[in-house]
Amino acid sequence: MSLFNKISVFQEALLFIFLALLSYAIYFFIALSKRIKNKFIRKFGFEKTKIYWILFQRGVGVFLYGLIPVLVAFMSYPKKISFYGLSFVNFLDSIYWTLGISAVIIPFSILNARSPFHQKKYPQIQTEEWNLGLVFLSASSWIVYLFAYELLLRGLLFFACLRSFGLWPAVIINISIYAFFHLHKNYKEIFGSVLLGIVFCLITYKTGTIWTAFFAHTILALSSEWASLSFNPKMKIKLVGNKK
Repeated sequence: MSLFNKISVFQEALLFIFLALLSYAIYFFIALSKRIKNKFIRKFGFEKTKIYWILFQRGVGVFLYGLIPVLVAFMSYPKKISFYGLSFVNFLDSIYWTLGISAVIIPFSILNARSPFHQKKYPQIQTEEWNLGLVFLSASSWIVYLFAYELLLRGLLFFACLRSFGLWPAVIINISIYAFFHLHKNYKEIFGSVLLGIVFCLITYKTGTIWTAFFAHTILALSSEWASLSFNPKMKIKLVGNKK
């Protein structure tokens, strides 16, 4: 039984616009809180907080961007999940698009990772000594976080707006909110989010699914993290043994 059996497509779009903005606002005040981070430092120490704080941020993102919006979506406007881009239609096309975008993303990540400015913030986990377990844990948390992220933005939000407003209004709304999600970062990332957001929206529209946006975003995050880890002279990966 839905909460709003007679909700219109316009109301559906407004619901997800509001939900996306609210989700980021809550994320901002929880996952970017210096007060909460200081509690982590007091509990775990400075070095462990470098790891636990990033994992905490991604966990909050999964909850706010993934679990809550999906729950609200199917309580308020029940549809098949494929209505929001989560299906395997045109899956091979999604793979081809992903490969094409990756051919641009990966060299860019490698080039950008050599910048000292970039290395001050990336990889997000700024601990100097990594082991394979941490590499795997960080990658896994990225994957789950970005799935929730793309399901909200290029899934629930984009397809709801597409049905209500048409393609270009949906794209404009989507990239505006996507850029808003990057306000706590530098201007280069905000500008990059606009360009990438347009590409992701158009490919999502073309394929009818979120897979290219999710795969490409994940490849961007992981290639950037691994390249940054490789080129940062202060960081190293221990191939055997545990991090002390």
